[in-house]
Amino acid sequence: WMITLRRILALALIATSIWLVTVLDTQIGRLAALINAGFLLVISTIIIFYFRVPKIFQKMIFPTAVIIISVAIFVPLKFAEVNSKVKPILSEHWQRFNPSAIDGYVANGKTVFVDVTADWCITCKVNRALVTDTDEIREWLNKKNIVQMRADWTSPNPIISAFLQRFMRYGIPFNAVFGPKAPDGIVLPELLSKKSVVTALKLAQTGPERNEK
Repeated sequence: WMITLRRILALALIATSIWLVTVLDTQIGRLAALINAGFLLVISTIIIFYFRVPKIFQKMIFPTAVIIISVAIFVPLKFAEVNSKVKPILSEHWQRFNPSAIDGYVANGKTVFVDVTADWCITCKVNRALVTDTDEIREWLNKKNIVQMRADWTSPNPIISAFLQRFMRYGIPFNAVFGPKAPDGIVLPELLSKKSVVTALKLAQTGPERNEK
């Protein structure tokens, strides 16, 4: 059973590696991600066949692996410098994140729904699939008095980091609702539910007194 467990865990690691390559694709471009994936395959091959080659070749494997690993680290960093502009996770419904504009919207009687997400965030994808992108919640968010802001934290962003620190948060997913009755924001749970989103939107617009009637 240990051998079976080892094989299952190996498949899980392979799946994780593929997912991480897709994250690199978003952050530094497809070419760099494919190059990095190629290096990983070469290293894996070296490890697999290390004890199956003559000892004279085994002495050459270690320095070769060090060189490959060094290049595999260097290539993404160089491509990250060139491709520093990451495609934002936006759609026609979402505005680019601008924390300084939130107070202005609230002062004009609007409600602002903020979604801080990243391409590598699995929980964020689950929240979008099960909650924010569903027809029921989209009907709420598409109302005229509601502004939707999405902050893309796929790559480090000091503005987004500072915004999270305001709420003593240092990770994502993070969602908050601002409105006339909640100018300081209502922080939603990390695992969203339709009920929590709708309740926060109502409270931000009307406050607890009117909402209870």
